Amino acid sequence: MEEDYMRIQDFTDMDKFHEIMKNWARATGLATVAVDMDGNYISDCFNFTDFCVKYTRESAEGKRRCEKCDREGTGVYHCHAGLIDFGIDLVVEGQKVGSVIGGQVLPEHPDEEKFRKVARELGINEDKYIEALKKVNVRTEEAINASAMLLGQVLNNFINAEYSKKINGSIIGSLTDGVNAANHLVEEIKKKTGELRSIQS
Repeated sequence: MEEDYMRIQDFTDMDKFHEIMKNWARATGLATVAVDMDGNYISDCFNFTDFCVKYTRESAEGKRRCEKCDREGTGVYHCHAGLIDFGIDLVVEGQKVGSVIGGQVLPEHPDEEKFRKVARELGINEDKYIEALKKVNVRTEEAINASAMLLGQVLNNFINAEYSKKINGSIIGSLTDGVNAANHLVEEIKKKTGELRSIQS
């Protein structure tokens, strides 16, 4: 199927895009990845936890539930496994071009029995699941919300600036071509005028 939407990679310096995400992930300790409109990853995965990647998503049912959260989750929300995640739209000139998703943190020290129940539902070894859970970062919901909003604002500002730069560059290129063509025409007119004058005299 042919894409009928803008691709971030077509107008954005992806090295700088990655740098922003990497620095944000280091500063906050939260996981993040950027996805396009089809849900394909367009950035590296930063700070992804074993709890999510090695255990939850390795289970067929866990993977199904995670993908549903990735598709449907917006703003800051509790994922199916009990962690806090976020999904922030990336928008250029009013058109959604992708999302930045992430989180994978706990809002408070976990209720172990609740997570053992999830492990049983997903067919995951309970003790290993709890061991992985203990390595997940804990943040206040307020801090998670502020961090997610900050990343969304910074990335949206960046990709919009990149888009404007590309569009303006194209306009300047077109104007330059136009000026050059006009100059060429003026030279041709001068030449033809000269030729006419010489015929008339």
